[in-house]
Amino acid sequence: MIVPPPLKKGDSVALFAPARAVKQSELTEAILILESWGLNVKIPNLLFETYHQFAGDSDLRVKQVQSVLDDQEVNAMIAVRGGYGCSKIVDRLDFTEVVKNPKWLIGFSDLTVFLGQMYNLGLCSIHGPVALLLNQDGGSCSAKRLNNLLFSQNPSFELISQKPKFYKEGVAAGDLVGGNLSVLVNQIGTASFPKLKGNILFIEDLDEYIYHIDRMFTQLDRIGAFEQLHGVVIGHMSSMHDNTIPFGGDALKIIDATLSHHKLPYATGFEIGHECTNHSVIVGQKVVLTVSKEKAQLINKSF
Repeated sequence: MIVPPPLKKGDSVALFAPARAVKQSELTEAILILESWGLNVKIPNLLFETYHQFAGDSDLRVKQVQSVLDDQEVNAMIAVRGGYGCSKIVDRLDFTEVVKNPKWLIGFSDLTVFLGQMYNLGLCSIHGPVALLLNQDGGSCSAKRLNNLLFSQNPSFELISQKPKFYKEGVAAGDLVGGNLSVLVNQIGTASFPKLKGNILFIEDLDEYIYHIDRMFTQLDRIGAFEQLHGVVIGHMSSMHDNTIPFGGDALKIIDATLSHHKLPYATGFEIGHECTNHSVIVGQKVVLTVSKEKAQLINKSF
């Protein structure tokens, strides 16, 4: 896997909006935070366009994102927000320049599309806070962890789930792939669905019905995902909904019901996803997952 070089003071980070629209005033705090890290913040043309809920129609968003991918003066690119829209433009983007001149791509949620695409191109990227969430209440730890990964010569991270609610004991290793569960399942059969064989999958989700979680895990099971994977890491499953007639169990119990039939180690309780504490991880980096009754640990060493 190709690893982008670490950032240093004076480098440039570009904001980009591949999905939902953003107002300039909403980015004031994020820009101040990035500048406090010693970075030069670049605002691409068309960033503040709007078309219904999108940051411009698909043509404009392709132009905007492509300009950032191709800009050799940009050392990292961080999505302003998620929402929906990445899958509508990803196949029209040319990643040739970013493969030749790697830069960090940062985001989560709908950006799962780009994280998978980058992995399949042999590039590491970061599943971490979008720009609008760098200054959210309680999220300073998440911003600090992102900073550490971006500026480190040998970036490393460790995530721990104490006494996970659902788990299967074991040790597994592989490349870390995944992201938002709903978006990930939507990419099956496309160039943005990451290779699973021999890897560690991490997932999180927000604002879904519990039966949707069951449907998506059933789909992953039917394609043989859990026979190919070495392990599964379950992050935040936030603000879930149930039917008038209860489906039975919460999202974590539904996930456990599927994974318990397989041999691979897994654990719930990792702080990744749509809550204030959204710890950054490097997609494509080799990791080790160790699960016991007392603790589950996801760790990488240096590159």
